[in-house]
Amino acid sequence: MELKQVSFPQMSFVGAVLIIAIIVIRALAINRLPKKTFLIMWGIAVLRLCIPFNISFDFSINAMPMKTLEVLKENVSNTAQNISQTLQIPQNQTIYPMEESMGKIIPVLWMIWVIGVSVCLLFFLVSYVKCMRRFATSFPVRNEFAEQWRKEHKIRRRIEIRESGVTNTPLTYGVLHPVILMPKKIDWNDEEKIAYILEHEFIHIKRMDLVMKSILILILSIHWFNPLVWIMYLLCNRDLELSCDEMVIFNFGIENRTEYAYMLIDMEESKGSFTPMCNYFSKNVMEERILSIMKTKKLSKAKVMSASILVAGVSILCIFSISVNAKDQH
Repeated sequence: MELKQVSFPQMSFVGAVLIIAIIVIRALAINRLPKKTFLIMWGIAVLRLCIPFNISFDFSINAMPMKTLEVLKENVSNTAQNISQTLQIPQNQTIYPMEESMGKIIPVLWMIWVIGVSVCLLFFLVSYVKCMRRFATSFPVRNEFAEQWRKEHKIRRRIEIRESGVTNTPLTYGVLHPVILMPKKIDWNDEEKIAYILEHEFIHIKRMDLVMKSILILILSIHWFNPLVWIMYLLCNRDLELSCDEMVIFNFGIENRTEYAYMLIDMEESKGSFTPMCNYFSKNVMEERILSIMKTKKLSKAKVMSASILVAGVSILCIFSISVNAKDQH
């Protein structure tokens, strides 16, 4: 066993392989396993994209007879000598192909990467600042239902419920001082619908999903050149919503999943604009969410066990790299 350092391109490539594995698992089991399973796997992929080393195992293979190995060595040696004579290359001369060219290319690639990181971070930062300026015009909600809900959903961080005419769909922003922002046109007399909405947003706040979104944005900006990281960013954001929907259903009872699905469809009709640093109530593909809601069932021991095995497998794939070396033994 050996701890091996990997370069940044290798780190991104290994992360891409892990992302492909998770995408395949997700496609096969998205409606068969607890949605939190996929959030854990995405978290492992994020770690893989941050860790500049892996653990390598070398296995010794003694499958070839000694005579076969000797013949192969002799043939390789003769072939190399013939090529050297044909090209009139002295035996003791070392050749470094494209060394000078690579010395010029690497700084250029480095500058391109830095520019890409800067553009991505600037884009998300500007989007966030614009949204915060728009949300600054909101005003606090003061009604009996909202006050009673806050008393029943206390956490260490104080949750504020506000209304604004600049958004058409409920959303959450802020980590230390979380705010649930409701559309101004929301009907507070429809208490069942409001209860679903607030529960959904409360789960986002309680799990601190905005921290996960911020980490995803940072990883995406660093690995902007890797298309699979962009796919990971999109799918992980979807899975945050799917997991949140699942928890709402478990909290209110699976028998109420149809009412919750209808509420989502109603809210989808008035989506807001792109806000990467907020938890949007209906930002993701609605068809996938509705299908997931209607297929939600109680957790069984088999599902929990399957999820644990998959997470363990992805963790092993993240940490370990296996290399096989053929060694002869006398």
